[in-house]
Amino acid sequence: MPVAAPLAAKDVDAPGAQYRLARAAVLLLGCSGARREEAAGAQRCHLQPVPEQAGIPAGLWELALRGKRQQWRTVFLPARAIDALRTHWADRGHDFENPDQELALLSPVVIPATRTAQAKHLSEADGAPVLRGKGFSPDGLYQLLTTTLVRVADDATLSLSEAERNQLRHVAPHALRHTFATHAVANEMPADVLQRLLGHA
Repeated sequence: MPVAAPLAAKDVDAPGAQYRLARAAVLLLGCSGARREEAAGAQRCHLQPVPEQAGIPAGLWELALRGKRQQWRTVFLPARAIDALRTHWADRGHDFENPDQELALLSPVVIPATRTAQAKHLSEADGAPVLRGKGFSPDGLYQLLTTTLVRVADDATLSLSEAERNQLRHVAPHALRHTFATHAVANEMPADVLQRLLGHA
């Protein structure tokens, strides 16, 4: 059974924090075309705002990702993805505005009551448990996203068709990468630019 002591101590509701985490994960993957392995390894110290200049959308940030064959590349995130990450970091009790932190962009907010998970994700400060900011494993991030999509599909308060609900129940997070690429092509992004953003050889 999960323990949410770090959240309860700050009066943050665990289900809400989980949804905010999932939203940040969806926007990170969907707006950048990142693979889940890359998103799981993304750190705050590799994220910075793009200097404002003519032709660059306001609020754009760049993120260095380590991809396949340990190759680094730069992807870009819009303001709404950054806002979702800031909210997720507030739930964690971490200061997003400190750019030098080697903390994961996405980190669990509800920690399973296993010795291994608690050793990895919790430390103690002033006698109270605090989240350490360690990242997900790629499989853990996959589980978070698929579980959240199933919950959305099963939410009767949302006006979704049965076909949409069925699709959400069976879609894999890799579809966010495909969606990013499809939108890029539809917006006439040059093929060589898209190739670099996706990290294709």
